[in-house]
Amino acid sequence: MGLFKYFPKVEKKAQTTVLTAALLLSGIPAEVINRSMDTYRRMADVFADLCVYFFTFILSHEVLLLVGSEAPDGTRGSE
Repeated sequence: MGLFKYFPKVEKKAQTTVLTAALLLSGIPAEVINRSMDTYRRMADVFADLCVYFFTFILSHEVLLLVGSEAPDGTRGSE
């Protein structure tokens, strides 16, 4: 669809955090940690998308209620 022009895929460098270091020291294999971090990163992306969709839905719903509540000229609303 050509969206890669606007949203290019950028490889993220592996970030070593204190959590990663602690998990490595506890004996968990690095591959398992990397897969888990990748899963958490994807879940965060999905959650951010859902927040945007939810905000858009609420905003459009309120705008439609505002536009739909205006009465035509000469009438007094729902009477």
